[in-house]
Amino acid sequence: MPADMDRLGQREGIWICSYEEFKGLSFVIREFIIQLSSARITQANRGDKMGLLYDFLTRDEFKMQVEAIVEGFTQMETDLIRDVFDGNDEPFEEVSKQEMRYELVRILPYLDDQEYTALSLYYEDEMTDWSEVGEIIGLEESVIS
Repeated sequence: MPADMDRLGQREGIWICSYEEFKGLSFVIREFIIQLSSARITQANRGDKMGLLYDFLTRDEFKMQVEAIVEGFTQMETDLIRDVFDGNDEPFEEVSKQEMRYELVRILPYLDDQEYTALSLYYEDEMTDWSEVGEIIGLEESVIS
């Protein structure tokens, strides 16, 4: 080693090291060469890969595959809407009803007996006359209106 260098270093593009540092330096240089080679191979095939991808994307077969997938999803969406709404002309009204049912089921455990009975009469027995419902659960008409 030169007298002015006490450990591994580079001088005028040449690596200089002691015998003890040689093994570590060899390993580092080897890894660098492998990475450089891998990067060059990747870059060399880049243009070929882009060309192959472009050719694939512009073929009629690819267009037909994409159209078939879109058509399949469109049909699934149509079938789902038909199954969920059972031919109802007002799908948003049906969704609103479903949301209300969900909320009612969610709050049922928190209702007192009168509230539970009133909802049961309205939804299960289809009693829409609230004065009659109030009479059954023991409420005066002024409380109901």
